[in-house]
Amino acid sequence: MIDTKAFIFRRNDDKFTPQLHVWYYFVADSEKIQAKCYNWGLYNPAFNPSKNEKLLIKLSKKEEIFVKKYSGLEKELNELLGEPFKKETIADNDSRFVEVVFWEDESKIVELSINFERKLNKIQGIGIFANFQIEVMITYK
Repeated sequence: MIDTKAFIFRRNDDKFTPQLHVWYYFVADSEKIQAKCYNWGLYNPAFNPSKNEKLLIKLSKKEEIFVKKYSGLEKELNELLGEPFKKETIADNDSRFVEVVFWEDESKIVELSINFERKLNKIQGIGIFANFQIEVMITYK
């Protein structure tokens, strides 16, 4: 484990919903970058699910679009990095679809993941909760 600090930037010109947020993780008290995360997901610091119920309902009907984006990223990463060393479907049921793919070379580990909630969850005192996320995490060795 390495102590890091993160800086988050939103790409306003991204046409995919949710828009891309890029997280840069730096080694604490240093300018050395430890990781980059490209995140098409809702749960960035400004998102409040209880105030965005309509968006969650709308996104719950867009699985095909999410899977198409995820598959496109997987194809791009295969072209750049070669065949992955691991691909695992963690869940593919009535409630959710979760899959992860890993590539590795001498300088980094790259992880591509999708988490798509097929059913919205109601949490007492919070309201509707659902996770719709595609992420590419690059961790430097």
